[in-house]
Amino acid sequence: MTVILEGYIKVPLEELEAIKSHLGEHIRNTLKEHGCLEFTVEQDGRELHMLAYNFDIEHKDLLSVLR
Repeated sequence: MTVILEGYIKVPLEELEAIKSHLGEHIRNTLKEHGCLEFTVEQDGRELHMLAYNFDIEHKDLLSVLR
């Protein structure tokens, strides 16, 4: 089963650069999660859009990912 998770955060302008400076670590950690095959972050103004997809997981593991 493939699962696609998508979300975004609105970042206060004064915190945007600080958050962006930690994105590399966040992406690396997300890619280490069980089954995560790809994770992207795109910026649109003050919003950071995050897309984690191609989680190749067993059905029984789906609930633990969604919690």
